[in-house]
Amino acid sequence: MDTSTSADTHHEPHAHAAAHEHHELGFWRKYIFSTDHKVIGIQYGLCGLAFLFFGFCLMMLMRWQLAYPGQALPVIGKWLPQIFGLSQWVA
Repeated sequence: MDTSTSADTHHEPHAHAAAHEHHELGFWRKYIFSTDHKVIGIQYGLCGLAFLFFGFCLMMLMRWQLAYPGQALPVIGKWLPQIFGLSQWVA
């Protein structure tokens, strides 16, 4: 084996640095469109918490209507007829 073949087989560590660049993924690709099972588990948990909160809000609205029939809901009651255009609800 001569010196010319041994020099060609040595790998220079920075020779292909441009071809192997690693860039950070953006928020959308990393967390929204991820295929990583850990990120999907986090998405599943957060989605479950969001729907739990939404169901809790609906439950509280129904209980308010049962406890105080005919009265406007607190905070959002005065805006509901304007938002949905329900003139028969305005007293």
